Amino acid sequence: MPKHRVSRVPYKDAIRKLTAGCKDCVRVAFSVTMLEWELGRQGTGSSAQETMSGDQQSSSDSAEREVWGRLPRPRTGLAVLPIAALITAAATGLGMGLAYLLPQQSVALVYLLSVMLAALAFGVHAGIAVAVLAFLSYNFFFIPPIYTFTIADRQELFALIVFLAVALLTGSLAGRMREGVDAARRRAVTLQALNDFAATLTGARDLPTIIKALADRAGATIRGHAIVLLKSTDGELQVRGQTPDAPTLDTAEWQAANHAIRSGRTVFAAAAGWDGSRIEFQPLVGSARVIGVVGLIPFEGQRAIDPDDTSVLQTIFRHACVAIDRTRLEGEASSARDDVERERLRSALLSSLSHDLRTPLSSILGAATSLRELGRDMSPEIQADLLIAIEEEAERLSRFVSNLLDMTRLEAKAIDLQRDWVDAADVAQVAVVRARRIFPGVNITLASPAKLPVIRGDATLFEQVVFNLLDNSVKFSAPGEPIDVVLSADDAHVTLVVVDQGRGIPAEALVRVFETFYRVGDGTVPGTGLGLSICKRIVEGMGGSIHAQSPVNSRGGTRIVARFPRSAPNDPGVKTGPAA
Repeated sequence: MPKHRVSRVPYKDAIRKLTAGCKDCVRVAFSVTMLEWELGRQGTGSSAQETMSGDQQSSSDSAEREVWGRLPRPRTGLAVLPIAALITAAATGLGMGLAYLLPQQSVALVYLLSVMLAALAFGVHAGIAVAVLAFLSYNFFFIPPIYTFTIADRQELFALIVFLAVALLTGSLAGRMREGVDAARRRAVTLQALNDFAATLTGARDLPTIIKALADRAGATIRGHAIVLLKSTDGELQVRGQTPDAPTLDTAEWQAANHAIRSGRTVFAAAAGWDGSRIEFQPLVGSARVIGVVGLIPFEGQRAIDPDDTSVLQTIFRHACVAIDRTRLEGEASSARDDVERERLRSALLSSLSHDLRTPLSSILGAATSLRELGRDMSPEIQADLLIAIEEEAERLSRFVSNLLDMTRLEAKAIDLQRDWVDAADVAQVAVVRARRIFPGVNITLASPAKLPVIRGDATLFEQVVFNLLDNSVKFSAPGEPIDVVLSADDAHVTLVVVDQGRGIPAEALVRVFETFYRVGDGTVPGTGLGLSICKRIVEGMGGSIHAQSPVNSRGGTRIVARFPRSAPNDPGVKTGPAA
């Protein structure tokens, strides 16, 4: 090895050069501090954006994140010694090369630079380790007498001590700057994750979505698995969601989960080599009680959860509990609305029963009483009229009871819609004949093409739809006005249209006419408000749709259109439907 050129420098010159080196280090540290502030500013905004376009700011932020993202993970403990030795060796080699060109004191700046770079790249521990090794190397290779740790000149000793202090300060400061930048980056990532999680919970409208989001976010936070357990209605814990490939709970883990929910406290995983739960269970505390627990399994090789991750988990759990409570309250509100609706229907049903049952019963009772008490004094014509009245009111009562029973069964989903082939023309003809018999003074016509495709459905219920539509038209039409029943087909549907020339339906009632117990008008027209509601339930049960149109002419009138899906091309043949 060539012999180094050694020169003595006055005490004041050594202090001046070291001071200049300190100033350089401070300038570098200040630059690092500004970079940290810039990274932290990304989450809060800055007035500097007023002079920088959005694209330029985004590009700058991405570049900074890319640079800091490439830095290695900080080292601690004995792991820093090999790295510190390599960095010090490189600085020593560079210093020996520069010793031929520059004064000896310039080598100190090389070592200070290596200390700062080590601290920035590998953390505080690495910076301090390089500072100590640089102190020893500088003494051994550059302070006379060289290749020994002996210091001949007291001025050199003082300069070396100052160098050690500056190196330690530089390593510590640069390392703290690196830790600050890392902490800022972790906070930014955490805040973004919490923001995404909160957005997911805001859009969630059911419990499974919330549970899945909770399990996924908790698992990602600890970089492992998460299992969500909630109390059932009988108070027992049930697994409601988990991350993919999460392990199955054994007996010890179920016991730990139950203990966590009873005590409301975290139950930690058993230490390595000890019997007990492998999983840490943390409680989910709602607005008034513990509603469940979350089992946490960190990644392989880590037994305990990092304290920073624990604080993030608590925030996640609080958000999730608020969302779970919200869905519970929404469910209770929905149940309350259903209860109110059921009470309204019950009141309407009782009101309908009190009127629509009493009216035909009174007519039947009056006619029967007249026949029994005054029959001998009545002419045959009057007796026949009373018997016809009894028959008509009995049929009216029968239709009302039939509609009431059908609506009750449809509400309870107790009617089984048969999926048979139905010839719509034949069934409509049967319904028209029935209506003509019951309403002899009404002019009802049926029009159907010669060949009408069959549909899938229930023939009996399809007949009920046609008859109910005719019954509704008769109630709101003047005597003698025509009522038309028209069947047609296109490539996808078979359409049933019933048109009357009555008073029509107000525009605001066109949608509501299919609601249960809803009646148009002032209540003078007899009826229960069930007929069209039953039609809607049956038509939709057969896969179709129904709607009302009014007016259809200058005088009013109503057109009700029901569309049914036609059979597939390979379905059984097409029948010829009669027209009347």
